[in-house]
Amino acid sequence: MNFVPVVEKEVAMTSNPKKVSGSSLYFSTTFLCTALLSALMLAAAPALQAQEYNIIGNFGNDGTGVNPLYVTLDPAGNIYGTTYYGGTQYLGSGVVFKLKRQGSGWLQSVIHDFTGGYDGGNPYGGVTIGPDGALYGTASEGGLYNAEVVYKVQPPATVCPTVQCPWIETVIYNFTGAADGLGPQGNIIFDRAGNIYGTTLAGGGGGGWGTVYELSPSNGQWSLSVLRTFTDGMDGGEPANGVLFDHAGNLYGTTVSGGSSNKGVVYELTPGEPQWTQTILHNFAGGPNDGAIGAGMAFDSHGNLYGFTEDGGDQNWGTTFELQPNGSGGYNYSVIYIFQPQLGGAPGYISVPVLDSAGNLYGSGTSGGIGGYGVAFELTPSNGSWNFTSLHGFSGGFDGAEPGGNVILDPQGNLYGCAESGGRFSEGIVWQIVP
Repeated sequence: MNFVPVVEKEVAMTSNPKKVSGSSLYFSTTFLCTALLSALMLAAAPALQAQEYNIIGNFGNDGTGVNPLYVTLDPAGNIYGTTYYGGTQYLGSGVVFKLKRQGSGWLQSVIHDFTGGYDGGNPYGGVTIGPDGALYGTASEGGLYNAEVVYKVQPPATVCPTVQCPWIETVIYNFTGAADGLGPQGNIIFDRAGNIYGTTLAGGGGGGWGTVYELSPSNGQWSLSVLRTFTDGMDGGEPANGVLFDHAGNLYGTTVSGGSSNKGVVYELTPGEPQWTQTILHNFAGGPNDGAIGAGMAFDSHGNLYGFTEDGGDQNWGTTFELQPNGSGGYNYSVIYIFQPQLGGAPGYISVPVLDSAGNLYGSGTSGGIGGYGVAFELTPSNGSWNFTSLHGFSGGFDGAEPGGNVILDPQGNLYGCAESGGRFSEGIVWQIVP
């Protein structure tokens, strides 16, 4: 694909800049902006040919939030997401925001303002649209036991007369920090029966190295089952990225530690009682030819599994890997791209790829690129190898900095993502690349 230089254009937003310092959480050196898109939308999306880079949301510590993380697209084209900090509450525990198309621009609003108390706070994961149309997510602080929560937000029952009308938040589960886990991170997913699945970075009965959990609804309540407890041994530890389903109902994920080289694993969970059965698909080894510290993954239409690592490769800038079904119930692992400093990349440990209908892969990296502040990129298969194309190199100014997470594609092939910082008020943006 021939790279077409992007034209930077900013959509005017109204905000008041106030700086908040301190942006570290758990092990992350970057913030994630993630993404969830339905399979129908992905299948319809054409290959991206970058032409125009737009800023569609700006954030500042004036109630709009600070450090936007994940973004999610609904069928009507509205974008929802979370910020880790900011909002109007004391200490600024983050918000859930909405971006709605309005003419040629976007209308930005806050639909929930976390208090950091019983409702949770500092969400280090995005929101997922549930079967009932509500938004579901996790918060990494607060809750009844101060061990974090799973929540949902839904529109008020009556029409709101103002743009900034808050939605109704309900906590559907309070983690205790014991066997059920501690520190939920990454997006949650639903199965066809309406059950929720996710991961916690810590807690569990295996020494505190994280869990995979299921939440099942019954008579208006939710009950939690632990599907897997990690020990940080050969089974891995610290599953930070959530999980994803295959067509057979098996779950897949990565860990940032544990395994035979203590550099993380790719795992599969097969349904069973009392816990699901774990199969290790790959032990990350690091070094020049393999990745380390597993990040998120995505399936293509042929059942191939793709993912990023934060570290490893000959420059320690991370890798892109593929797990291809071998026809015998297993997968063949290969590294398809090693990120290089001169091009940019360096995905964060909870960055998740997205693929279009042609099999091209998109993502973002927190550093490198033309400006040195990160890059949105495309990987295109060609004659058995993969070609890297920078779609936008971030400058650290109005166009944002450290786009350390996921991207989403809409049916028209527009690409969306977040940047942790930069923008008009230096506290992050939501961006768009139009084909």
